[in-house]
Amino acid sequence: MTDRRAQRGPVAAPGNYVYACLLLLLAEAPNYGYGLAARLGDLGLANVDSGTVYRALRKLNDEGLVESWWEPGAGPARRRYAVTPAGAAYLEECTPTVAASSRSLGSFLARQRRLAGRSAPVAAHG
Repeated sequence: MTDRRAQRGPVAAPGNYVYACLLLLLAEAPNYGYGLAARLGDLGLANVDSGTVYRALRKLNDEGLVESWWEPGAGPARRRYAVTPAGAAYLEECTPTVAASSRSLGSFLARQRRLAGRSAPVAAHG
């Protein structure tokens, strides 16, 4: 396995946040792609389509951050995913970036609330 993390960039960057969320969910418990897609809503990603989830899982699997296997059931076999030790370590590495993003968003929202609470309208410059 080659280390592609540097190529991908920070996993918690907005475009990669789904990767961090999937790693978190899989660190909590192994799951299937469909189950993961449904649970993303718990993390504020309710509108992520299943194709995006499966592409992200494939990429995480290719990079050795998750493992997968076919699990037989009453119906057709389903692919089950679990976080690997490398994935758990990477989840820890990206946590400070998620925390920084949260602080930044909190600052933005606080300023917007103050602006919205002003009694005088903001003048347009032009």
